[in-house]
Order: sequence, then C-alpha cells, then structure tokens
Amino acid sequence: MLNDIHLIGNLGSKPELTTSSKGVTIVNFSMAVNEKVKGEDRSQWFRCVAFGKQAEYIHRTCIRGTRVYIEGPHRSETYNDKERWIVTVNKIICISGKKDY
Repeated sequence: MLNDIHLIGNLGSKPELTTSSKGVTIVNFSMAVNEKVKGEDRSQWFRCVAFGKQAEYIHRTCIRGTRVYIEGPHRSETYNDKERWIVTVNKIICISGKKDY
C-alpha cells in the first residue's frame, strides 16, 4: 500500500528540536497549505515530524513562514476533540529559507 502525501505550504511555527532518550534528534513543526474554495482562501493545517539529519537540517534552515515542499507518510489522530493530520517528513525542499526573511 502507498501512504504518501506531497505538500507545498508555509511553516506556521518555528521548528522545535528535541532529542529522544535514545539520542535520536526530532523536530516538530506545523505547516499550512492554502487553497481557494469558491473564491475564499482556506488553510489546511498539518503537524510534521522529522528525525535525525533531516530534523537537524530543518531546524537549521527553516523558520516560521518558510515555504517548503514536503513528502512522506501521513496519519490522522484526534487531539482536543479535533482531527489533525500528522506527516512524517521523508523529503523536504526549502523553497524560501532564513536568508529570505
């Protein structure tokens, strides 16, 4: 089965870097994907997580507002009675980076 999502959007938060008890680097951030529906702008929000060298790259390169392309598997979960999407980032391309802001 294929469970891959491809998104282009903007980081809605500064990437938060942590290290697991086993020494794995983890970064978490939110991402907004915008679309027009019947002439109105609408944003779909995703929680994103990356590990290892990819996490370090994202933390070093991206800030809130950075435009990125990401791909990876996704899943949904319920949080505070709301459904949200979680994407595990396997690939990221920064379309705009820190130096653009």
